[in-house]
Amino acid sequence: MKSFYLFGLCMFCLISFNCKEGNESNAIVNTFDETVAVDSVNPSISSSTFLALSDVHLESGVGNVTFGRHNDTGDSLWARTKRKIEAVIKAEQPKFMVYLGDLPHHEDTSRVKNVTLMLEHLRALNINIPLLYLPGNNDSLAGDYYSFQDSEGKTPFSVDDSAADPWPILHDKSGVAKISNTDFQKQFGYYATDISVGTDTLKIIALNSVIMTRSYYFDKDDVSQQAAAQKQFIWLEKTLDSIKTNKPILMMMHIPPGIDNYANFDSTLPNNCDNVPGPMWNSSYRITNLKGDVLSFQNAFLNLVAGKKDQIKGILTSHTHFDGIRRLYSSKKVDSDSLIGISMSTPGITIGHGNNPGFKLYEYNDKTFDILDFKTHYAIPTAHNYGTFKFIGDSSYTFKETYKISDSNLSILESIAKMNDTDLKHYMSEILAVKSHKTSGIIKCYEFDDVMNVLKD
Repeated sequence: MKSFYLFGLCMFCLISFNCKEGNESNAIVNTFDETVAVDSVNPSISSSTFLALSDVHLESGVGNVTFGRHNDTGDSLWARTKRKIEAVIKAEQPKFMVYLGDLPHHEDTSRVKNVTLMLEHLRALNINIPLLYLPGNNDSLAGDYYSFQDSEGKTPFSVDDSAADPWPILHDKSGVAKISNTDFQKQFGYYATDISVGTDTLKIIALNSVIMTRSYYFDKDDVSQQAAAQKQFIWLEKTLDSIKTNKPILMMMHIPPGIDNYANFDSTLPNNCDNVPGPMWNSSYRITNLKGDVLSFQNAFLNLVAGKKDQIKGILTSHTHFDGIRRLYSSKKVDSDSLIGISMSTPGITIGHGNNPGFKLYEYNDKTFDILDFKTHYAIPTAHNYGTFKFIGDSSYTFKETYKISDSNLSILESIAKMNDTDLKHYMSEILAVKSHKTSGIIKCYEFDDVMNVLKD
């Protein structure tokens, strides 16, 4: 009976996916069941979860979308994503949710409309947990890579203002987790806050790393990039210094440090890898820390992480739209003794980089807040024009399944620290584009050795 079932399943897959392309009647539409099936990430230990979402890039007024460099998230994909998020939250009961930046479509004429709709839609999600937002490079009302506050003093929050439940943290009085001690720098969009579940408290530091981005930062708030970065780094240094040595920290930002591989490929021409990757952050400017040391943005950040490496449980990033990991070092070369942390990327919902849409459910140890695992839920194209993205059943994978980690108590950081470069690159390449059919082309252009290691310059 089992053999007969497997044979039937294989025949169904062959029939469904080997139809001729180019004819709408052959498109795989409404063939799959979007039934949500979600299991606990790791039920064997005392742990909890939080959900991470990023880079929706809503293009309202557009229906189904297909793979393409400038295509973003249409109304249909976003509606399916919201339903999936609500179903996962209902099933898994995460303690909080984070949105890691980039709300609107890549188009200035519709920017304010799409920022407004995204903030309203996030507010309207049927959830009862804190939702923490941080700025992405597309989120300023003034334009892409512009200062968080524009020349009129407006921020993205100006279009969805609520005195009762204000951004950047919604539902801060939810029954699941409590938010307190929030230090919000309104002009620049970064903040620190405590999130408590019972007697256990985690310090969350949400940075505006758009301020550190390379040369194309536009200061509509009349604060230069160097001056804004100086303010943020001094604030970050003082904030970290004020945290007690036994308190766990979770850092998060939109644009990670390290190398930007996106310039090295064109998602519409995946075999074109002629461009040279450059740095994510501006390497020309310098900041002066509290000790008087003059440092590049990246070196200053790595020094601060090194000083709190035993407390920083992870660094959440996005921006690339991929599911990748970066190792952070306190040296100019890869050296296991100088590994100080890892950054973990949440993929985008937009499909403009040749990725499948996805979001993450992170699992952490209830007492230590060590990040133990993640489950990435992703949607796949169900039409032959590589469009009509749907979350099919429980289309997902976990870190420990992908990276072959059998110890449920081992944190992701500990797992990565023990892994050799060959295995790390191999496992990451399997999920980088979120199980996308374009993974092979993207991987060909992906400079793993440069991108996955964040070194001092």
